[in-house]
Amino acid sequence: MNRKLAGRRILVVDDVDELREALAGSLQMFGADVLTASGAQEALDILESSRIDFVLSDVRMPRGDGVSLLRAMRARHSSRPPLIFMSGFADLSLQEALETGAIGLLNKPFDIKALVQVICEATSRG
Repeated sequence: MNRKLAGRRILVVDDVDELREALAGSLQMFGADVLTASGAQEALDILESSRIDFVLSDVRMPRGDGVSLLRAMRARHSSRPPLIFMSGFADLSLQEALETGAIGLLNKPFDIKALVQVICEATSRG
């Protein structure tokens, strides 16, 4: 088992149960401690009560989209935890994601190993 993400707590936010659980399982195989949320408000509640090192959030969700989640996160804490958006639609450009405060945008489907690398880089910075 690859333990590249050992010691990191990751929050996966997606309204599609199967995708959210598949991502959580994949990240756990790399050693991460993964929490999940099905929408923005649930994610904010988790962020208030738990230490989270990294957030992976869908952009388009019925119970609060990823952009509103990120804005609420940044209103509370300027730059932590880092967040990367994932989307199956072209509803947000990389430039728009970065301007919102995300560290990147992944188009679904994406390579889990590339995501793990991004998480490692983002969480190893002070």
